Amino acid sequence: MPAWALSAITHAVLLTLVAFWWTQAPVPVEKPGLDRPVAIVLASADPSRATEYFNERDLAASEARAAVAADEVVTPEAALPAAAMASELAGEAFSLPALDSAAIAAEEGVLQSPQLTVSGRSRVPAGFDPAAIFAEEAARKRAIAARGPATSLGLFGSEQASGRSFVFLIDRSKSMGGGGLGAMAAAEDELLRAVEELRPNHKFQVVAYHHQCVFLLNKRSLLPATEENKASIRGFLSGLAAFGATEHLTGLRTALQIEPDVIFLLTDGGYPHLSAVDLARIDKLAGNRTAIHCIQFGSGPRQGDANFLQRLAAYCNGGYGYVDMAQSKK
Repeated sequence: MPAWALSAITHAVLLTLVAFWWTQAPVPVEKPGLDRPVAIVLASADPSRATEYFNERDLAASEARAAVAADEVVTPEAALPAAAMASELAGEAFSLPALDSAAIAAEEGVLQSPQLTVSGRSRVPAGFDPAAIFAEEAARKRAIAARGPATSLGLFGSEQASGRSFVFLIDRSKSMGGGGLGAMAAAEDELLRAVEELRPNHKFQVVAYHHQCVFLLNKRSLLPATEENKASIRGFLSGLAAFGATEHLTGLRTALQIEPDVIFLLTDGGYPHLSAVDLARIDKLAGNRTAIHCIQFGSGPRQGDANFLQRLAAYCNGGYGYVDMAQSKK
């Protein structure tokens, strides 16, 4: 049999088998009730690992309740008690506790207010001693006086910061180095000038940070402002490579652990920025002990509204300054 005839017969048989299989294949029957709607929902998990889901209907109901609550305006008249209640209150007799002459502390001459009680128990701890409080305050003042007079410093024309101990916290990310703004070299020159105003009773430290922190003389503490320690600033920043991620929160927490009177933060304010939660944390750590002054570097006039560095300075009783590196290089 010729090859072409054999090939034609083979293909014909295969086509016949495919057609037979196709006609015998079961036809899918659409069953009722299998269609299900699909939607995006919000889920909230509490600490007990229970998960609560919110669909569009729940969200719409919440928005409706919020709109109703927003429309409910309480007028000053509605906030006042009813006339009947007001008359009852007016009829009651109120009296202040009488002043006990024994409440006057003989030694210190402190007048104590009458002690109000809750469930018959005094709200002031037993053994309250005004003399001990005055003695502790006097000791604190003597300790401060022993540290000698404070001084005032300013960087790049910023407002003066007063204190006895200073931490210069400097961003060493790539944008601050020679391949970027060149701000690290400018900061080193400015620090050498500023620390000359420090006297031996003052203390300081220089901390360079990106995702980690490096300390002047590798000491995680304040350094006495001796001539030797001040001279060690020269070459410290220029010898550091500018690279890595910028973690402002890490740098600020590290500087606050040293407990200085003043922190000068020198940075270009690169990402990631400090959030409102971060600012609140730093403010809590600083307390009333440490003021934070922020110096921001940039190229050209400063653009935009208030940034997180300005908010940080306002939170922590400090000032804010901007340095145009393009102008300073001319």
